[in-house]
Amino acid sequence: MSKLDNRNKDLLELCRKQEKEIKELTLKLSKMKEDNKISAPSCEQLEGMKRLTEKKIVQPSCDINGELESKEYIYIKDKTLAEKKLFELEDIEEKLGIDLITLFKALEQKWAYCIYNKKICPMIVCIEYFKDTGFAISSVFGYTYKLKDYGKTWALTKEELL
Repeated sequence: MSKLDNRNKDLLELCRKQEKEIKELTLKLSKMKEDNKISAPSCEQLEGMKRLTEKKIVQPSCDINGELESKEYIYIKDKTLAEKKLFELEDIEEKLGIDLITLFKALEQKWAYCIYNKKICPMIVCIEYFKDTGFAISSVFGYTYKLKDYGKTWALTKEELL
């Protein structure tokens, strides 16, 4: 059996295990709800799922030189919730060892650069999770690069590795 087949088998087993746990939790929650130990979330609790910011664009106007300009402002709807969310996101970034925006850019771009045999090479971005080392970026060369080593062993551009 190939390494890929083993990995797929492991992922399938993990999915089945999580599916079973979800069913068990759903049953527990149903039972608790029947016993009136829990209730549906309030509007305030659900508010954390909504966007906390809004981008406002001021209508274009002419500057002193007669050039057209428009400005964007970010309106924060609930400062307390926004601060809490930012704090939680920063905690996640610390655990991962990388800025989430950089990570998502790599995933959207689907490729990055890595140092392989002392050369800068392109690689397809694939995020993997390892029990002992955590999340990592994998390359087609079979190497993995820790997320926290961004800019040292892998990056979005060649220039960042020079």
